[in-house]
Amino acid sequence: MKSLKEFSKNLKTAPSDCTGIDVGSTVIKVVRLKATGSEITVIGAALVKPETNGSITIPLNLRARYASIATSCRGAIVKLLKFPGAIESSFESSLPQKIGINSDQNYRISYTALVEGNSRSDSSVLIGALPEEDAKSVMHNFSSGIPAPYSLELSTLAVLTAFEHGPVANNSGDTTGLIDFGTTETFLSIFHNKKLVLLRKFDFGTNIVMERLKSTLHVTTEVAHGMIDDSSFDLSDMLAEHMSSVAGDLILSRDFIERQDNCKINMLYAIGGVALSTSAMQSLEKFMNIDITPWNPFDGLKVAPHIFENEMKGQRWRFAGALGAALATLEKK
Repeated sequence: MKSLKEFSKNLKTAPSDCTGIDVGSTVIKVVRLKATGSEITVIGAALVKPETNGSITIPLNLRARYASIATSCRGAIVKLLKFPGAIESSFESSLPQKIGINSDQNYRISYTALVEGNSRSDSSVLIGALPEEDAKSVMHNFSSGIPAPYSLELSTLAVLTAFEHGPVANNSGDTTGLIDFGTTETFLSIFHNKKLVLLRKFDFGTNIVMERLKSTLHVTTEVAHGMIDDSSFDLSDMLAEHMSSVAGDLILSRDFIERQDNCKINMLYAIGGVALSTSAMQSLEKFMNIDITPWNPFDGLKVAPHIFENEMKGQRWRFAGALGAALATLEKK
C-alpha cells in the first residue's frame, strides 16, 4: 500500500497559471500564462529594470502564484552529448567530468535524456549546468512572497522549449533550425523529426556588431541599437566581414548534421539582436544559401489584446526565454 506521502505526491498537479521570468543582466523579461484545457493564453508581459540594489519587483498583474525562472551567465554550460550504448547507472555521478567541471567547482547540474540508446544505437542527453553562486543570486530575489519559485533553468534551454512548442511542432518538414543571437554568444540548434540533434555555441553576439558600428561611425550605443533595428540603414558592407565569420561556423555545423542524419534543413529561423538587422540577415542568407525567417516566439499562442503597444512594440523577441520557462511548467499539467 502507498504511503500517505506518496499518495499526496500523486495528487499534485503543475500550475495552470504561471509567471515566466527571464533574468538578464540589464533587463528582466516577464510573462504570465494561463492554461485552460489545452489552450494557453498570454495575459501579460513586461520588461522590468532591476532596482539599484539589484532586487527585482514583478508587476502585480503578472504575479501568478508560481514562477518558472530562466537565467544566463558567462559560467553556464549547455551541452548535447551523444555516445554509443545505453545510459548507465553511473552516468549521473560522472556528469561533472563529462562537461568539464572540476571537483572544486560548485554547479547545479540537470540533464534530460532525449534518446535512450541500447547496444545497437546511441544515447543523446541534453545537459545544463549553472554555477551555484549565480543560482543563489537569482533565487534570492524570490525568497519570499509571490510568485514563488517553481523551477530554475538556463535561458538558452528555455528558448529551445519555446521554439519546440512553436516552429518545431508546426513545421511540415522534418528538419528545423534556430540561430539564437545573444549578447556575447550565438547558439545554433537543429531539430530533426521533432528531436534536438545539434546544439552548438559560437563566440559571436550583438556586442561585436554594436562595437563595430560605434567605432566605425562614431555613434553612441543607443544610436547603434537604433541603426540595427531600423532596416532603412544599409549596413551590409560594414557587417559582411562579421557575418562571414559566423556563417562559416554555422555552415560547418549544418553540413555536419545533414550528413550525419541524412537530412536537409527546410526551415531556418533567427532570433536576437542581430536578427533584427535586415542587412545582417541578408548577408547571412547569402553565405548560407538559405532563407532565414525572423522568429516571433508568440506565434501560435493566444495573446491578450494591447500587450505589445507603445514601448513594448517590437519587443516580442525578447520574451522567448520567459515564455519557454512558463510553457515547460504548464505543459506538465
